[in-house]
Amino acid sequence: MRVEEIAKRLEQLLEQERAAIRALDGTSLEESGREKAALVEALKALSPAELARGADALKGVSASLRRNAILLAHARDALRDVLLAARGASSDVPGRRSLTPSVAPGAHLSRTV
Repeated sequence: MRVEEIAKRLEQLLEQERAAIRALDGTSLEESGREKAALVEALKALSPAELARGADALKGVSASLRRNAILLAHARDALRDVLLAARGASSDVPGRRSLTPSVAPGAHLSRTV
């Protein structure tokens, strides 16, 4: 596989992953994680010259990975808030600074990222 092909598949996969994150679909996230790992291994198998020629194709992947990481962090926080609320506990965890102190628990899951 060429760098451009791998980058294109990664972009498609990251788009699907964003939908799975928003839906809190753990099964789909596990599947995408396995495929992402295989694609990363395919990138590692390429020569430095091949990677250099395909560097532009990988720049967009980097931005998509950051977006998904932000969504995953928000989803994790939302789930933690829901679990705390279900237990009747405060979401004020000692040592944790909330990024959205005035928002109801779980309401900070971004749909725009």
